[in-house]
Amino acid sequence: LLFLFFHFNQTKEIQKIPNKPNLNLLVIQKINVTAPIIYSDSIEEDAVQKNLESGVVHLPNTANPGEIGNVYIVGHSSDYVLNPGKYKRIFSKLDKLETNDEILIEFKDATFKYLVVGTKIVEASDFSVMTQETQGKKLLTLQTSYPINTAQKRLIIIAEFFQKSDNPGSRNKFRY
Repeated sequence: LLFLFFHFNQTKEIQKIPNKPNLNLLVIQKINVTAPIIYSDSIEEDAVQKNLESGVVHLPNTANPGEIGNVYIVGHSSDYVLNPGKYKRIFSKLDKLETNDEILIEFKDATFKYLVVGTKIVEASDFSVMTQETQGKKLLTLQTSYPINTAQKRLIIIAEFFQKSDNPGSRNKFRY
């Protein structure tokens, strides 16, 4: 997945999110994905790659779930067999998502439901997909390398916020 190409000016203050494995989860039931969301402090390639060993990675300077802006999460579609980590293929079926498919994020005792509104393939050097300028919308973007077993391009899934449900005390309800 080597992609780190990320730079844009950030104007809002970033809130540090604790990285607790059972606190922040990404769930896409259609493609059998349940993964911890690791909130990265860095956009450096080595740091992001290390975080990808433990789940999918929320890039810094992007919106948090439920906020106006673009929640930007990256994950591997493939990685070298001998590399550490159990999430090397977590996004290998991302291309199966279609309009209106549900993506859930469990974050801070709430579940945020997003519905897929589009998919596209972009060049690895295309930074426009990371924009935080969303005309007031609450978006979620998922990114992985494409085609599988290459880092030539990026598969981008765009989803729009649909609903928030509070679930105090319901951690891990999505694990299956």
